[in-house]
Amino acid sequence: MLTDPRGAGNRRGRTAPLVVGLVLLGLSCGGSPSGTCQARTCANAAAGTYQICSQANGNVDYSVGGELCTCLPGNANQCLLCAQILAGYCGSAPTGASSCAATFSGAFNGTAPSCAVTIMYAPAAGVSSVTAKGVPLAGTPYTWGANFVLDGVPEAGTFDQTQAVEAIAVLTGDSGLLPDWVATINSGQPTGDATLEIASTGPAVDVDGQTFYGPAHGTWTGKLGDQNSQTAQPDVELTVAF
Repeated sequence: MLTDPRGAGNRRGRTAPLVVGLVLLGLSCGGSPSGTCQARTCANAAAGTYQICSQANGNVDYSVGGELCTCLPGNANQCLLCAQILAGYCGSAPTGASSCAATFSGAFNGTAPSCAVTIMYAPAAGVSSVTAKGVPLAGTPYTWGANFVLDGVPEAGTFDQTQAVEAIAVLTGDSGLLPDWVATINSGQPTGDATLEIASTGPAVDVDGQTFYGPAHGTWTGKLGDQNSQTAQPDVELTVAF
């Protein structure tokens, strides 16, 4: 599952089961970790501490901010989710954040002059995520965001959504009466179209067990289709430059 780049407060049911930021979906929650455990302090000590427990069956449990997330052997998506939750809790992501700007055209025209792209490699998952976590568009009822998950460490190149482990870009309204424009691929046929070009990743920095890259440079382009059958608006073209 992907983490919704709009954040947990902006998800709507008809976009499920997509995940892109920090949605606690598919977690093993509750209970007390067992096994060989280590308590660690976030690189930003003010953020607090967390605990990592290695189990005999190969599972790795992350106790983060009162939640328990289990990284299962061979489950890259779940292990990436745990890494994203840990990074969000510790505030690790700003280490490698790159500034960006987004433009929208077609059925919706607008700009997001200020946003941030985070490129993170999660060693336990063996995948990298490139996330543009947008914010509500000023003066409109819409929120946007985008995420691309690639195998291995990030590198310069051009990738379409069929090359992604998972990918999503969204522009959605704050009610079910508004369009829900989406481009995604998630264990099936792609919806819409998305292409990620990484011109350069920038230097790598290890923080809280993950590797962050930046400042990075590149472009994300996508054609987002309206998934709300009640509105059925034409496509929206999205361009994110970072």
